[in-house]
Amino acid sequence: MIKKSILRNVAIVIACLAAVTMFSNCSKDKDKDGEGGGTTNTIGDGSETYPFLVANVADLKRVGTGEETQGGKWKLDKHYKQIADIDLSGEDNLKSIGGVYDFTGTYDGGGYTISNLTIVRGLFSYVQGTVKNVRLNGVNISGNASVGSVAGSSKGVIEHCSVSNVTVSGNFQIGGLVGLNTGSINACIVSDGTVICSAEGELFNGSYSGGVAGRNLGTITNCYTTVDVTGTQMVGGIVGVDGTVQYCYSTGNINGDDEYIGGITGFTLGKISNCVALNSKVKNTSAPSSSIPDIGRVIGWVSSVYTSYNNNYARPDMILIGGENPISLGTEATITGMHGANVESADYHGANSGTWWSNTAEFPTSEWLFDNNRLPRLKGFEGLVQNPKVN
Repeated sequence: MIKKSILRNVAIVIACLAAVTMFSNCSKDKDKDGEGGGTTNTIGDGSETYPFLVANVADLKRVGTGEETQGGKWKLDKHYKQIADIDLSGEDNLKSIGGVYDFTGTYDGGGYTISNLTIVRGLFSYVQGTVKNVRLNGVNISGNASVGSVAGSSKGVIEHCSVSNVTVSGNFQIGGLVGLNTGSINACIVSDGTVICSAEGELFNGSYSGGVAGRNLGTITNCYTTVDVTGTQMVGGIVGVDGTVQYCYSTGNINGDDEYIGGITGFTLGKISNCVALNSKVKNTSAPSSSIPDIGRVIGWVSSVYTSYNNNYARPDMILIGGENPISLGTEATITGMHGANVESADYHGANSGTWWSNTAEFPTSEWLFDNNRLPRLKGFEGLVQNPKVN
């Protein structure tokens, strides 16, 4: 007869094995669902629920190529999420994601940094989908037409992206973030560097250069730039030629050599509102035409046909130069004029800055952080040091 003690021990062992099996299955389920500290589908299949995970240089090069992996094909219409910082030092032959085709999927940078990017046109060539939470640092972008750090052209959505220590150069439609935007750009930063649109190459050479976008036929909202922007004509701290620009500010020097030069935008037939030009200098090296007002603190040229310019401001000590001569503001220093209304330093980065930006400039508190004695910073950039300053 089997002793009761033996039966009891066997029962205990069986119960323990059952418990271990149950715990293991629960852990697997939690990992699959992204709970319990596990990663969400570590392979990824490119779906919205389980995006392809981008962890290194090889993964980044694979995005949008259609290459087959264990999870599936990394096509242009798939979802991607970056899960680690990526250093591209020594990668001198990179190609823009998508090449001649639109990226129609989603790329979520996850707030991780891609550093030392040297490429022609941009990280993406053409964006029709969504690119968000991308952080680029140490960027050298060049090309002929439609050149930008994040994308050469975009008719999709670009949001919560930052670019720092940047040099972008080309001949036509050159932007710190995007060369040509016909979609929407929201809550983005371009800091510390230069955007240069040279006078070589095309019929419209040297045209359309801006801190965020060279040419904007869509919307740009809640952005700031600290980069210097140089071009021939249609040069601005946010855009060279704009559609809608709202709740933006610029602090870099703006230099043009023909016409339509402004602290926020060079040329506009669209809507400019709630923008603040804090540039130290806006200069047109060619003497301005006596009949065309082609340089302004906020807008280089405005049309009397369009009246969508409102609640714009500029620092009163900005140096505004045409040729070698200072430009007189005349009666245009108003919230609806090309020069914007004056805003004193105490308001924009002094004792009153904690309230002036939200109450007077009406920047939305849903997107911006305000404090006294400093310029506004954008929300959604945890871990990124934002310390914009004026010269």
